[in-house]
Amino acid sequence: MLPKNSNPAQVLCIMPVHPWTVGDIRLVKPLERLESKYPGLYEFNFKSVVNLNVQDVNNANIVIIQRIATAFLMRLMRLLKGAVPVIFEIDDLLFDMPDFLNAASINKRNAANLKIMISDADYVTTTTTILAEHLAKLNPEVRIIPNCIDFSNPPEYRQFGSGAVNLIFSSTDTVSVDVLIPVIKRLQRENRETEFHVYGPNFSKFAASGIKLIPHPSTDYGEFHQQLAGHKNPVALIPLDDSNFSNCKSPVKYLDYTAAGIPVIASNVPPYREIITPGQDGILAENNPEAWYDAIVRVLDNADFCLSLAKNAYEKHRKNYSLGASAEKWHELFEKILSVHPLDNPKIKRLPASFSLRHLHSILSPERCVKFVRLIKKHGITHIFQIIRKTSIL
Repeated sequence: MLPKNSNPAQVLCIMPVHPWTVGDIRLVKPLERLESKYPGLYEFNFKSVVNLNVQDVNNANIVIIQRIATAFLMRLMRLLKGAVPVIFEIDDLLFDMPDFLNAASINKRNAANLKIMISDADYVTTTTTILAEHLAKLNPEVRIIPNCIDFSNPPEYRQFGSGAVNLIFSSTDTVSVDVLIPVIKRLQRENRETEFHVYGPNFSKFAASGIKLIPHPSTDYGEFHQQLAGHKNPVALIPLDDSNFSNCKSPVKYLDYTAAGIPVIASNVPPYREIITPGQDGILAENNPEAWYDAIVRVLDNADFCLSLAKNAYEKHRKNYSLGASAEKWHELFEKILSVHPLDNPKIKRLPASFSLRHLHSILSPERCVKFVRLIKKHGITHIFQIIRKTSIL
């Protein structure tokens, strides 16, 4: 524990862009909860890499770098080595991505840099046991901090009753939806009383196959939760392939729906198999169309069953996956770090005033930095790669 009269520990969080959804889930929301729970112990400075300046780094007692690996950040990590502890935060197996994901080619080209950043960090934080096992091959100092969300506003469960079942699919990336397409087509061909809502970029794949759907343009995290609360008779569908990358993912999407009071049908793969008790707080389906069809038919015209799934899931997970739970995990890690690297560490190095901007501008000019950040905020991190190619930003 930090001495009561000491100055707050200054924690710098360097993010690909700020604000953005993954940054909010992994860093901003749990760390803000931590700051409010232990007033005076910590102060957090959230910065996108393009807005980083020398003073941000020089003020920091701890530096967290989220997901990104560039020559600039590798040099920064080397300069801080042995003085200011650096945590590399990574929530996906980014160096082993399936080809159908938008960011796959870029992350594969950057895999070597990612592995260097992971290896050189003092600590690595991640989301799941399976992902931690992969990362531990590069760095033994891996800490699991599960994805948690805000469960402070209990759902009212007034949305279950008669009428069409609203099947909800959401994704921020071009995930594989092959298993769902024949299922939704069959339900519509049989005139089952359903509506199909698609959040995110995959609506074009469904629409191209002839599926009738209600598209929802990409929205920010808060708007997404507000829209979820407005659905009547909702059932969420979470198909997920069985690749190494997907098996390392966290069940945060399931938790999002759970917090909104929406029952879930998910693929029977590790992220969901490890959290769902089938028939009690969700339904697991094997990755074939017949299994998914049977799972969806099971909830049609069965409002009581859907309500039971939703309530059980909320009561089961609201404590272990609340923001307070992830905040405590961060607190444990910071306490360990500060026991080795006290706030009055005389070894802390100061960077020259020219360091940050000179090296950042070797990657992007100032004007392009601004444009890059605006595009990410508008279109989302996973779609920026397509936008880059179209607009010739780089």
